[in-house]
Amino acid sequence: CRDANPIEKNSNKKYVATAKRNTLTPSQKLPPGIKKTIASSPSAMKKSRIKKQKNNNLLESPFNSRLLPSPEDGLNCDEIKILRLKPSKKECFFSKVFGNRILRVESSLSAAPPEKSVTKNGMKYTLVSEKMIQDKPGQRKQFNNEKKNELLYIRTHGLQKELEKICSFSLMKPEKVIARLAHLQSESLKIMYIKMKDIQWIKEEGHEGCGFYPEGFFDDWKNKNYDSIQLRFVGPQLGLGKGMVTRKRGITRIQLPESMRKAPPSRTCNDSWIAVIVKNVYPSEENIQMGRFLDPEQDATKSWKEKGRKPLSEMYQRMLIGYGVKESVVDGYTKWSRKPDKLRHVHLRGCIDPTGKLPENTVFIPGYTLDGNNSRELFGK
Repeated sequence: CRDANPIEKNSNKKYVATAKRNTLTPSQKLPPGIKKTIASSPSAMKKSRIKKQKNNNLLESPFNSRLLPSPEDGLNCDEIKILRLKPSKKECFFSKVFGNRILRVESSLSAAPPEKSVTKNGMKYTLVSEKMIQDKPGQRKQFNNEKKNELLYIRTHGLQKELEKICSFSLMKPEKVIARLAHLQSESLKIMYIKMKDIQWIKEEGHEGCGFYPEGFFDDWKNKNYDSIQLRFVGPQLGLGKGMVTRKRGITRIQLPESMRKAPPSRTCNDSWIAVIVKNVYPSEENIQMGRFLDPEQDATKSWKEKGRKPLSEMYQRMLIGYGVKESVVDGYTKWSRKPDKLRHVHLRGCIDPTGKLPENTVFIPGYTLDGNNSRELFGK
């Protein structure tokens, strides 16, 4: 019995382990402060070993010891508007690393350049990154609604030294550093941790920002094999990488082409942890419902059809006008396309072919639609 030795060290009384009943049978009463323990059966120990083998892809967070509850802000302080930190299912990498030492500040894009440091409650915070606050899908834009930024400040001594332990940002151009830090500020669906030995850099063969991951690698998270996942990788031995990974059979490690590397490894830290930041999974719920809506033999849910769609982006509007479409037509379609039955466009997330069997210069688009004879056919034909 695993607990027999510790008990004997603390007492001269004898205890007998009974394997058949999986219990300890003391010849006398247990000493004070020692609880009765059930011995593990061979089958239970086997299940435990299997569970450990299943979970060996993912690590515990290396920052758990640093995390403290974030303060609930929402007041005007020193003439800055502090964002209220509402409970969210999404996670931010900087929140994991710096815990309650971060401060989120709302700023207008039309305002003067942000302060490099601010003071709150007598403590100094240094500006690290900023990102635009995106409108929620289906949210109506208010009249004269100005664009806003979320500024992220961190309270720490030697901030640059702390950041250099993650990646060698000092080797990059300033505009690139700003963009990469914003990647670590944005919220994600999930942050997991793996070992550097689970990453393999592969030769660039038209992948351009897309790698592969083994089947079942992330089962401990959702126990579901997604076709593709939009990820960001960051760690001292890797640097920072971003892009898509597609599920592929026959591999045992995550494979990344060099085009996914966006920041060099740290020169001051050699820790082997890699943070896997999940931005999106595909097919997403939106993909599934859209596929059902277009499929002549299925239908989307009522709630999805009644929900306003994300409006046509300004980039696409400019592109259509640039190709000669009248501005009035683009404006009209931008309004109509918020309803599913008026949609005439789709935004696709591109991935590399994991089979290697698609002919060159071809794209496969999954899903079903109607052909000229009103028969169901693959959308990608």
